[in-house]
Amino acid sequence: MEAWMGYLKRNRSIVVDIFQGQLRSTLTCSECSHQSMTFDPFMYLSLPFPTKKRGRGGPVRLEECIEEFSKEETLDGDECWRCPKCKDFRAATKRIELWKVPPVLVVHLKRFQTNEMGVPSSKINSEVIYPVDDGRGNDNGILDLTDFIPKEAQENQVS
Repeated sequence: MEAWMGYLKRNRSIVVDIFQGQLRSTLTCSECSHQSMTFDPFMYLSLPFPTKKRGRGGPVRLEECIEEFSKEETLDGDECWRCPKCKDFRAATKRIELWKVPPVLVVHLKRFQTNEMGVPSSKINSEVIYPVDDGRGNDNGILDLTDFIPKEAQENQVS
């Protein structure tokens, strides 16, 4: 919360108030369990398609893309993290979580698969299912992100 308040002091505007959120990135050393957390602002989420559904052509829910984005990943080999406690490069886990969600969430879908060299090789044409307001005033058009925000962040939300 302190990081967000500091950010708002320096960058407050109507654009920030409407479109900007905050991510929490947590790195955990596999050797000593030391954790490093950083908080970063975002104006849009660049979401990958779920690994298990890429190239299958079936529909994908937007929530599945957010799950894939938030999934814990292992950093090892060339991607090892320099643990400040161990003072050496170690395998680690990394997790990015939504910390503060803006009133208007802008989403970019990563629709291109890349090959081993990182070059785009094919387009993912799967349909993406997302909530749509039907004009009747019910909650069908609201994307509920509660399950993607840690409990401690939900308790400390600041506008």
